[in-house]
Amino acid sequence: MGFLNYYYRSERAARADRYFKAGNDLVLHDRNQEAVEQFRDALSVSSDNREYRLALGLTLVKTGSLEEASVYLEEVLRRDPTNGSANLGLARIADRQGRTAEAVTCYHRAIYGSWSANQAANQLQARFELAAFLDRAALRTQATAELLAIVDRVPNDTAAKKRVGRLLLDYGSPRQSADVFRGLVLANNRDQKRTPGWERLNWPRSSTSPRARPSAAPYAGTRPMKQPSGHWRFASGFWNWIQPFAGSVRRAVPAQRGAA
Repeated sequence: MGFLNYYYRSERAARADRYFKAGNDLVLHDRNQEAVEQFRDALSVSSDNREYRLALGLTLVKTGSLEEASVYLEEVLRRDPTNGSANLGLARIADRQGRTAEAVTCYHRAIYGSWSANQAANQLQARFELAAFLDRAALRTQATAELLAIVDRVPNDTAAKKRVGRLLLDYGSPRQSADVFRGLVLANNRDQKRTPGWERLNWPRSSTSPRARPSAAPYAGTRPMKQPSGHWRFASGFWNWIQPFAGSVRRAVPAQRGAA
C-alpha cells in the first residue's frame, strides 16, 4: 500500500510538471490563452504549488483577465509577501485599471522584493517599467527620480546608464541626461588611459595632425604639434558621445523654457 501511494503521488507530480512546462513553452510563443489552460491543469493536480499559481496569475494578466489574475497573485503574496514577480503582476493590473498610487506601491514592492532568479536584472527592469508608467501618467519628476536612482544603483552598468540617458531626454530632462553621459565619458576616458596607444588615438582629426599626415617630412623646421590637453580630450569625447542625442536636447530645452 505504501508503495502504491508513493507511485500515485509521484505520477501526479510528474503530470503537473508536464502541464507546467507545456504552459511555459506556450508563453514563450505568445500563446497565452492556451498557456492559461495548461497552468490551470497543473494547479488542479497540485493545488498547493505556489509556482504554478504564480504562473497562472501572471499569464492571466497578459490575457486581460485582471480580476481573476488578482485572486491568484494575492494568494501568492499571502504566503510570500515579498515575491517580486507577484507584486509586479499586481502593479501592471493597477496600471491598467488606472489606480496610480497603488501601482507605484506595487512597483516599489517588486523592485525591493525577492526573485527566484536573476534578482538584480529583474529589479532593474521593474524600475525601468515604473519610470515608463510614471511618464505615461504625466508624473515626469517622479519618473526622472526613478531613472537617476538606477544610475546610483548600477555604477558599472554602462548599457543601463546609456538607456537612462536616452530616457531622460525623452522625459524632458536634458540637463540630467547630459550629466549621465558626462559621467560615462569620464569613466570611458579613465578606461582608455589604461589601454596601450590611447594617447596616440586621441589626436584630433585635422589636416596637420600626425594621424592625418603620418610623414613629418613636409613639416621640417616647424614646431611639433602639441598633444591635446586633457580638457580638450574630455570636451571632444563628450561631444562625440552626446552628438547622437543633440537634436533631442535642442528640442527639449526650448520646450522646457516655453513651459516655464
